[in-house]
Amino acid sequence: MDSTKIFLLFVGNIIHIALSFLFFYSIRLIFDIEVVGYYGTILSFFTAISFVNDLGLQLAYLKFFSESDDPSNQSSCNGTFLGFRIVQIGIYVVIALILIPVIPIYPGDIAVVYFFLLGTIFLRVGFFDQVLFSRKEVVKKSISSIFYVSLKTALLILLAVFYENDIWLLVNLVLISNSAYFVLNYFFIRKKKFSKPNKLLIHKFMKFSLPFFLTNSLIFIVNNIDMLLINSWANINDVANYFTAKQFFLYFLIITSSISNILITTFSKNVGEGRINSNITIINYTHKILNLIIIPIIFLIFLYATDFFVFIFGEEYRQTGQILNFFVILLIPLSLDFVNIVHLQALEEVKFVAKFSVIENTLSVIFMVLFISPDIFNLGVFGGALAYVIAKILIQIIYRPIAYKKFNLGFHWGVIRNLIIMAGIYLIQLWINSIFTYPVYLIPIFGLIDITLYLLISYVFKGFSKQDFKFIFTIFNFKNIYNTISLEMKEDERGEL
Repeated sequence: MDSTKIFLLFVGNIIHIALSFLFFYSIRLIFDIEVVGYYGTILSFFTAISFVNDLGLQLAYLKFFSESDDPSNQSSCNGTFLGFRIVQIGIYVVIALILIPVIPIYPGDIAVVYFFLLGTIFLRVGFFDQVLFSRKEVVKKSISSIFYVSLKTALLILLAVFYENDIWLLVNLVLISNSAYFVLNYFFIRKKKFSKPNKLLIHKFMKFSLPFFLTNSLIFIVNNIDMLLINSWANINDVANYFTAKQFFLYFLIITSSISNILITTFSKNVGEGRINSNITIINYTHKILNLIIIPIIFLIFLYATDFFVFIFGEEYRQTGQILNFFVILLIPLSLDFVNIVHLQALEEVKFVAKFSVIENTLSVIFMVLFISPDIFNLGVFGGALAYVIAKILIQIIYRPIAYKKFNLGFHWGVIRNLIIMAGIYLIQLWINSIFTYPVYLIPIFGLIDITLYLLISYVFKGFSKQDFKFIFTIFNFKNIYNTISLEMKEDERGEL
């Protein structure tokens, strides 16, 4: 059942990504590139301080909810999580109100930033995703995310017809779409049971989440401080290019984070029942399949991203594809490790995860300053992406042997075979590109040929087997998909699945 739910979640994320692309395409058609740069800077500022809305409490909630089969304990878990979220949103608002007058976020009317804050509150107060993930209600989760981005795109096109195309239009768009997203998700969870938080659960939440207070704060800050540094040291056009490239990269992370939210409940249940080996089996197979898929995507981005962005957005966005080439390298270590992290969290080895997370994010900040600063290496927008890549590779070299020795978390050596196969196809395609000049609309055809050749060679060299094909066909089984969707949408008398 988990594989079918992950597939449905994957499909929902693909639709969400496609619609998000349409949204960002519309933004770049409607607004000047300077407005895009300012929008990206403001968005990054509010995302950076949203660390107070995480702090590992989401993971604690998913873990402890999945370990409880008693409805009263589950409703207490819901209530405890809600109580934490109310406190968190209060802290978020206070931090924002203190920092907005201090940090030079936007050179124009400061009221823009305050109204943007009002819009983000509806998004940050939400705890709906976790409540839906607690029972693996991926269809409802996908519906809400698709609705959200569809509404944003429709409103953007509609408002652009009647109002001046400036930053205020984007602010109003954020306010309306986020509030509508809040209302829809409230409708989805309206029948869930919420009980008064109890001291035992509060203590368990805090004990589990405490190591994340520092690490998740660092992750949120580091993942957005690059935009603020580039905004300080580069021109606004470079900021817009970097912001666009990073947004496209983050779409890939939506998929991995969603899979993590599904697996944390399964892994926690297995750990509670003493079936750790079941987790190891899932980990190894997930890394195998995911890396098999990720490798060709990376090389196709290397081949075609720059031309694609120039064709879609214009010559001003040539740098976007070049920056994205650096970012997608991160997908290789991510495809080989993110499920390991979920397993360690299920084992409550959060301090182990936290130590390496702190080191990695500290290295990222140091490299950002070194690479982006015009007074040191002066790599500009490319320095931001390069900082993430080098920090990730260094930490993997240190961390993976320790994870193997302590937790039997092996490494999928098939990545080397996948890289060699795709590198050969990449060189052949580069040679073809140097000989022939073809229109952009033929890129999907060449991409399809490249992927087909990659899969055929991988099959010959045992990159995957007939058993893998059977597994994939099981996921695509219409009956399984239909049963999963109908089961989720039919609520019982308690309003729960």
